[in-house]
Amino acid sequence: MAVPLLFLLAAAGAARLPHPTRLAAHPALRAAPRSMTIANPLSPPPPRLSPHPPPAPPASHRPFLMSLAFLAGVSDVLCFSKFGCYANMMTGNVISTVASLAALRWRDATFFAAAVLNYVLGFGLFRCLDRRSSRRYAIGAAAVIVFTLFSLCEVLLLLQPRRRWQMVLLAFAFGLINAVSSETTGVVTSMVTGHLQKLSNALADFVDGQAVSSAPSLTVLCSFVAGIAFGSTSSYFLTVSRRLPLISGLGVAYTSLLWLGRGEQATPLSEKTDIANCELDTYETTCL
Repeated sequence: MAVPLLFLLAAAGAARLPHPTRLAAHPALRAAPRSMTIANPLSPPPPRLSPHPPPAPPASHRPFLMSLAFLAGVSDVLCFSKFGCYANMMTGNVISTVASLAALRWRDATFFAAAVLNYVLGFGLFRCLDRRSSRRYAIGAAAVIVFTLFSLCEVLLLLQPRRRWQMVLLAFAFGLINAVSSETTGVVTSMVTGHLQKLSNALADFVDGQAVSSAPSLTVLCSFVAGIAFGSTSSYFLTVSRRLPLISGLGVAYTSLLWLGRGEQATPLSEKTDIANCELDTYETTCL
């Protein structure tokens, strides 16, 4: 009895539905947008824009980039031999922070977290200086702060050579240095992963018949490798670092480089309204 009853109810409901032609003539459906009907489907998506390679940094920035990349390689060797970690790259420190927290090593987690925090503060400090003053003044102030932090780290190492908390000061200084590099030239000189990707893209484009300049990435990569080789071959001096002021010497090199190059860099960040939302300058990222 249930099946025939359901069949009769369905037939009665179907009898009440309007005819398809009357349904199409309904005023509400006739007022619907034509783009939603089957006869006029939605417009196709816009064509995909072809990527445009960013312009290369000016030739006057090349010695500045080479020097920063070379010192970055030396700094990595020196910091790892002294502290067992890098003060110039924060990826490993972030991993060590999380791993230490997972292993309940609170002292290690605090140390690595402090290094990351100081690096972020140093990077942000230069951005604040660059927004509120001229580019020349911002780089000059960064040079003075870098020299002070490197010298203070050297003094603390002489007083307490077995402690590693001095590296936190270097992390703040390297935040300033890397900010100067990325915000003034648009090129990252402390890491090579992005440059390897750019070289791979340039090789693929060359095979495809497109000419793309990869000189900045190749310059940074070669200078960085040369700095690592120089620091590694100087391992003898690193073993007697208690007698040689290597940290302060590296600070003098960075300070001299920043001070001499402060008048040759690009316009202040506050005047670059077209890249206000970029992570890096237009040499590295294209803003949409």
